[in-house]
Amino acid sequence: MAIRRVCHTGTEAARTSGDDRVPVVLGGDGSVHALVAALLERGRLNAAPIGLIPMGTGNDLARTLGLPLDPAEAARVVLAGHERAMDLLIDDDGGVVVNAVHLGVGAQVCTGRRVLMAGVGNGATIGGGTPLTPAARPDDGLAEVVVSYATGPLARLAYAAGLRRGRHPARPDVRTFRGRRITIAGGPVPASVDGTLEQVAQGRTWIVRPAAWRVLAPAVS
Repeated sequence: MAIRRVCHTGTEAARTSGDDRVPVVLGGDGSVHALVAALLERGRLNAAPIGLIPMGTGNDLARTLGLPLDPAEAARVVLAGHERAMDLLIDDDGGVVVNAVHLGVGAQVCTGRRVLMAGVGNGATIGGGTPLTPAARPDDGLAEVVVSYATGPLARLAYAAGLRRGRHPARPDVRTFRGRRITIAGGPVPASVDGTLEQVAQGRTWIVRPAAWRVLAPAVS
C-alpha cells in the first residue's frame, strides 16, 4: 500500500480523491470531521479509506479504534492497510458526527424534562478519554444515547465523578438508549460536535448511516 500524499485538512484531502491516493489526517476528531464532511459533500466518502495519525487534543476516535497515540506507531497501522467500516451520524441540517456530540444544560430530550447533559455517541469517549457513552461501538449501526437528569448541585458533582470513571450509566438519574434515529428537542443550547463548539437553536435529529466510510485501523479481534 502506497500513501502518496499526507493531508492536514479536510478541504485539501478532498482534492486527492479520484485517484489511488489515500487521504491521511494528522490531527484529532475535528480534523477527521472536516475531512469526512468534505468527502461526503463531494460524493467521495467511500471512494478510499481514511488514515489517521492522532495528533489532536483529545484523539477520542483514535482511542475508540484502538489506534496507537504515538504518531510513528499509528503510521505503521495506516501502512498495514486494514480497513474498518464506520458508521456516520448525519443530522437534519446535513452536518456529520464521526465520534460524538454532547449538549449541555438547557436541552430537553424527548420527554420534555430538564436535563444536565445529553450525549449521542458513535465512539465511546470525549474530551481525551472521558467515557460518555462507554457501550458505543462505531460500526454496529446504532448510536448510544446518554441523558443525565442530575440537575441538583450535589447530584451534578456525583454525576461528574461517575462520568470520569464510566460509572454514570448506573445512576438512577441517568438514562441510556440505543437507536438509529435520535431527536433532541428544545434550545437554544450549546453543543460540542466532535470537539467543536456550536449552538443548537431548536433541537436536532441525527440518523445513523451504517458503514458510511472506512478507516485504516488495527484489526478487530
